[in-house]
Amino acid sequence: MSKQAFLAAMALIVSFPANADVTLETVSDVHIQDASIRDDNDHGYRLFFLIANDSPEPITITGLTSPAATAVRLIYHSHHGDAADLTGLTLLPDEESDFSTSHLQARLIEFEPHQTPVPFTIILQKGSVAGEADVH
Repeated sequence: MSKQAFLAAMALIVSFPANADVTLETVSDVHIQDASIRDDNDHGYRLFFLIANDSPEPITITGLTSPAATAVRLIYHSHHGDAADLTGLTLLPDEESDFSTSHLQARLIEFEPHQTPVPFTIILQKGSVAGEADVH
């Protein structure tokens, strides 16, 4: 991949600062599918899911929380194997992102499920989406 192509790809993954007036109101046209949590050997637990933006507007994922983890780390792996924290991912209307790939990962820090399925919330720049994941 050329440097220009890499920079263009990285421009799609832009870090957006959180606004002071961010609301956690549920967004109804964004859907989570196929959510599961698996032990990723020495890397801890990983949350797998597909998120689909069925709304007429772009959405931006800014974070993720779960009461079963002290923190969640969203990670982007480039084609060159470089890893970076993902602090903003924009999905256009009718677009989806698959956090089951090697490029997008959600890692649960100090994970201890107190209930199953495990609840989690995807924080958007304007709202949130709740999901549940079975532990495998």
